[in-house]
This record gives sequence, C-alpha cells and structure tokens, in this order.
Amino acid sequence: MQRILAAIQRLRERSQSWTLLEWMPVSAVLQLLTILIIQFLIWLWPASRDEAKSIQLTTDMSFVEFETETLPQARSRDLSDEVIAVDTLRDENQINWNNAVDPSFDFSQRYTAVLAINNANQEYPGSATGANLPTVAVDVRLYIRADGTIGAVKILNVRSPGSAHQPFLAEFKEAARRVILYRTRLKNQPYREGGVPKDFVWETTIKFNLR
Repeated sequence: MQRILAAIQRLRERSQSWTLLEWMPVSAVLQLLTILIIQFLIWLWPASRDEAKSIQLTTDMSFVEFETETLPQARSRDLSDEVIAVDTLRDENQINWNNAVDPSFDFSQRYTAVLAINNANQEYPGSATGANLPTVAVDVRLYIRADGTIGAVKILNVRSPGSAHQPFLAEFKEAARRVILYRTRLKNQPYREGGVPKDFVWETTIKFNLR
C-alpha cells in the first residue's frame, strides 16, 4: 500500500510540470478505465443485466404509404381553357365594352387577330342533331383582354339558308358562346397601341355544320 501511495506521490509531483500534449493521453486512458469500470459494475448487478437483456435494438424501418386521390382528366377541354372560361363567366357582366379599342379604326397599322377554334361542332346543339340543318353561322363580337384572354362575347346574328335554324335559335346562340369561351384562343399577340397591349374588340363567325 505504501508503494502505491509513493508511486502516486511521484506521479503527482512529476505531473505538475506536464504540458497539454502530455496530459491528453493520460486523460484518454483515465476515461477509458472509467467506462470499463462502470460497464463491469453494471454487468455484476443482476437487475441491470436482466434489463439489458430485455432491451433489443432494431435497425428495421417501417414506411407508411400514402395514397393520393387522382383527378379525372378533362374529356374534351384543355384544363387551361376551362380555367379561362370559369373566370370569363364570372366577370363577363362586369366588363365595360367601352374600354376596348377597335383595331379597325387604327389606320397606322393593320392588325388581324388570329383565332384558333378547336372543333366547334363538338358544341353542336343536341336538340338539332337530327334536323339535318344546313350550315348555321353565328356572328359574334369578342372582348379580348390585353393579356390575350377572351373576356366576354356578344352574339350579333345567327343565320342559315332559309332560316332553317330558327326552331333552335337559342340553342345555337348558347353553342356559339361555349365555342368562344371553351374552344377559342388568340394565337398571335394582342393588339398594341403605342407598343402597349390594349383590351380590344374583334368580330368573327362561328360555323356549325354536321353534313
């Protein structure tokens, strides 16, 4: 026992002059010895050993799979056209047609609105499909916004040879509106005045013919 105490005393006296680099390995050894002693004591204690056996570590991971509801695809309309149409129907009555410019009165340039109409006969009135009508033409005036979207539509005239469409006049007016709102878009740039896009009006004709 005296030898151990003497060794500790010598180590204490010697360690007073140690630098940080000399203390680092001694500190690591002391930490390792402390951990080993604690683990040994835990192993000797019966209750702790039983609890240690009951603890099971697992690295398995479980995943929860989420199902997202899929929306049905549009059958006959482009989704972007559908959105434009809904916006148009909501705002059409609030549009002031006097705010739109008529490009036909601008003699400094020749502007022509190029409209793409996607299969107008898809909106042919169902009540008239069996009537074997000749071509029915519906003249319309469009309110086209400065961003190129169609804001509103006015029905100017409905005509056909012999006025054969008269029994279905209301149906063809509504069909023409649907063609403009759902199946028509401006292909070229909107009308510009002094380089600035403007709301403008444009007239065109929608034709229905099942023959």
